[in-house]
Amino acid sequence: MTVLTKSSEPNRGKVVRRPPTRLKRVWIRIRQPIARSWLFKHALAGAIVAYLRLVKATNRKVTSVEDNDEFVSLNGPLIVALWHGQHLLSPVYWPRRHPAVAMLSRSADAELNAIAVNMLGIEAVRGSGGREEAHDPGK
Repeated sequence: MTVLTKSSEPNRGKVVRRPPTRLKRVWIRIRQPIARSWLFKHALAGAIVAYLRLVKATNRKVTSVEDNDEFVSLNGPLIVALWHGQHLLSPVYWPRRHPAVAMLSRSADAELNAIAVNMLGIEAVRGSGGREEAHDPGK
């Protein structure tokens, strides 16, 4: 925790770090093994999937297309591009009888997204990011 000292103190205006509390030290020690745990990742992804299904069940669908299934049948195959958080509900609303594949980053941050997408019945393909070292034609 970072605390600014009062102006009347000798360390006036300097940032002073308090030592971490006991609970904070325990959290620092266990957070990485928890984040790497298969069980934890799948349990959290399952909770995300349950939440997305709850959102779908409790919200009225508003769309410019009357029937997504019919639209995909008449106009498919399709490429749908979404960016970051916009993609979260797409697996819930995608017509199940049409196969779908989602391209997700290979980063650790996208791991939960990939697991959740798979749980929703959509194949996840992991792609590389925009880093220079990622532009290897042998990948």
